[in-house]
Amino acid sequence: MPNVKRVKLSSATRFDVTNHFAEGACLQTVKLEYLDVSECPILDNEGIKRLVTTCQGKVIRHLDLSGCSKLIDDSIAGTIAFCQNLECINLAGAVNVTSFGIGIIAYICRRTLRCLSLRECVGVDLPRLLMCHSDELIDLAGSEDDHRVLPPNFEGDDNDRRLYITALCSVLVQMNRVHDNVADILHMSQRYMASFKKLDKKWATIWGSSEERSSEGRMFGQLENLDLGYVGTEDIRLEGCLSIIAWLNEGRLKQVDLEGLTTISHFDISVLGSTSRNNLQRLNASSMTDLPSAHSSCFFFHNLKNISELDLSGYNHW
Repeated sequence: MPNVKRVKLSSATRFDVTNHFAEGACLQTVKLEYLDVSECPILDNEGIKRLVTTCQGKVIRHLDLSGCSKLIDDSIAGTIAFCQNLECINLAGAVNVTSFGIGIIAYICRRTLRCLSLRECVGVDLPRLLMCHSDELIDLAGSEDDHRVLPPNFEGDDNDRRLYITALCSVLVQMNRVHDNVADILHMSQRYMASFKKLDKKWATIWGSSEERSSEGRMFGQLENLDLGYVGTEDIRLEGCLSIIAWLNEGRLKQVDLEGLTTISHFDISVLGSTSRNNLQRLNASSMTDLPSAHSSCFFFHNLKNISELDLSGYNHW
């Protein structure tokens, strides 16, 4: 099958796809761009790594692992090591994957990754992944170089600039206040980032990339579609997380799904709208309960003026 580009093996509940494909010759000569092994409960961590390597993972651009509940961070790391051109990955329902595994994907694939689904990934704690950027942004916003916190395509006058920086700082301060163990979260986030950079340098050498590759680009930097529906557990406070992702992304997001997330702040939406104003087309924030005040609602909706599909159905009071 040398011409096959797309393979779907989803819902294989009665046989191990690894035994049928990874160890045979049928996929060893193909250069797959799309691999769907969703809802394959028998597929384990070693299996997915063997399958990807057999299919020459370096050319895989779309990988659907949704519903593969046995996946853990180690299997994510081993898989991504062979998928340096990955553009889209669906991990919906991967309940044993944690923030560290997601960070590996977001950082190592930061130059290519455009679609990411973390829906119902209950093991993911976004503050542990993103907190290390919070202090950096607050310091930048309070310095003479505050223009560095503005998105590249920022549009508006001095008042809009002030409102954007105020919204960003407000939600980042809130992010620090809502966590009792903020120092521990920050320390873990910094350790994560150090590990991502170390892995990136290691794999850059394996891939034969230049030394400069290790420092190029931001985590989540090329994302266009992001699904965070029901990510994490209910006790994890997410204020500030979306703002940090939006800042790292520099306005490329087109579709964002926040279904089931009740602790996203209206400041987060304002920051997202400011950074992605020219590209954001669809936003589902149907579970948000933090409403903008009468004073800030104008800025809130002004930043969403180009959106084509907006779900705010959880807002019971205005």
